[in-house]
Amino acid sequence: MSFRVRVSRQAWLLLFLGCSAAFGANVSEVLHRAERAERLISYRGIKQAVVRCGSRNPSYTETKMSIVHLKPDKTRTAYLTPSKLSGTIVIRNGETSWRYRPQSKLWEHMGGCIVSVANNVSQDFIRNYQVRLAGIERIAGRDAYLVSAVPKSKGDPSHRFWIDRHTYLVLASETKTSSGKLLRSSRFLSIELNPNDISPSLFVVPNNVRRGDNGAVRLGFRVMKPSYLPKGYRLVGATSSCIGGMAYSHLRFSNGINTISLFQRLADKSGSRFAVSEKSTNVVTCVRNGVRCTIVGDLSRSELQKILASLR
Repeated sequence: MSFRVRVSRQAWLLLFLGCSAAFGANVSEVLHRAERAERLISYRGIKQAVVRCGSRNPSYTETKMSIVHLKPDKTRTAYLTPSKLSGTIVIRNGETSWRYRPQSKLWEHMGGCIVSVANNVSQDFIRNYQVRLAGIERIAGRDAYLVSAVPKSKGDPSHRFWIDRHTYLVLASETKTSSGKLLRSSRFLSIELNPNDISPSLFVVPNNVRRGDNGAVRLGFRVMKPSYLPKGYRLVGATSSCIGGMAYSHLRFSNGINTISLFQRLADKSGSRFAVSEKSTNVVTCVRNGVRCTIVGDLSRSELQKILASLR
């Protein structure tokens, strides 16, 4: 009997190794290369995204975008649909980001890009998730590795990624709650790799900039940090920005794939009770020491409140 058990285990091991060999890649290496891919590849394409809004009566918002990326760190995103976003443009040029709103016909500074304070984020991902190569599928006419990620911590969402088999760009992604409900998804409908006619001028912000948005940010308060984070999460980046004349700080925490964003700004006199957005259960706001703190993440309301309560 024990011999039969050993043979069965060996058979499963051989089957697993055989599947990995058939894919021609190791999941850890695929994720590591995907983490660096955008710095090595230029591209342009059309991407579609779907985001779930609300909890009691959830609805889904679908967005279509035209994206142009010039390696290593310039990206221009133009929103095509829905109509309320059509004409909006976001430019990321190195360490700064700008947004154009057609209603105001002005560009506004969105602050510096997140300054990373952590390395090997893909290793965090593997440490906190059961990750496997689940197959090869076609996305936007290209072969892509399908990577499945199931969380080791109860309550975290699950993920699937479609990673280009040759360039390792993420061509599509899908996030679902622990109960299997779709939170968000995105995928390229079409993509062109390394076109030779992308002009750097696409990523230059014109002169019609909102008054006062010169990129300089003075917060006027001490940024607080949480003493509590859910298992597997750590601080991975920080930045500050000024939007509409209001200075914000932004701390980002991650377990390798899920992110928690903590925004802080000077508060008005509106009290200190927790408030939850009517449109989303993963946004919680409070006021601490004269600073309005807003936390966003794919976690339960109680976990988000616990993080805010630990701010020091």
